[in-house]
Parts: sequence; C-alpha cells; structure tokens
Amino acid sequence: MTVTNRWFYQIQIGVLAYVLKVNKFETMVSINAVRRLLGSESGILIYIDKGWWEEAIGFGNDISAWGGGVGLEMKYRFYKNFSIAVKGEYIRFDTNPKNQLGLTGCIGFEF
Repeated sequence: MTVTNRWFYQIQIGVLAYVLKVNKFETMVSINAVRRLLGSESGILIYIDKGWWEEAIGFGNDISAWGGGVGLEMKYRFYKNFSIAVKGEYIRFDTNPKNQLGLTGCIGFEF
C-alpha cells in the first residue's frame, strides 16, 4: 500500500506554560486539543503486472479525526524584541494515520 496524496485542515487549541525562563532564554510546554477535518488520502493498494503493461488498484480513505498533543518550545531573544524559536510536537489521533510529528523553526518579533 502506497499513499500518493494526503490533505487535511487542522485546528489546534491549547494551553502554554513556561517551564524555564532565564534572561533571554525561555522554555515552554503545551497541551493541545486537535481537530483534523476535511481530510482525505488516496493511493495505490496493489499493482497488477499484465506482461507488457501494468494496472493498479487504488484506494481512498477519510482521515478526519480528533486528537490530542503535547509540545516543547525553546525561544531565545537575540536582539531587543527579536527572537528565534524551535518547537517540536507530537499529536495522537483516534483514526489512522494515528501519529503526527512536527518540528517548526521561526524568527519572530514581539510587540
């Protein structure tokens, strides 16, 4: 089974808490409720070899689901209100695909 296309919209709402705040360095954890909606995936289930040509049997699945996640974010203020941050998160859903890992890097300015 090979997934060739997967798409969805994702909405997250969560709670963010500071774990460590030292001078210009901050570490935060988050707990999120996640909704994956209008999700779908399609792909190829099996190839059938007909000699000089090949056929495939495809599939399509609905992947809309509810889930929960946890995250860890580290931020460093390098000049006045400018900062650089890295965030990693793990989300677990109630239907396949069950696990989603994310890693985000950003440069920001805080007002």
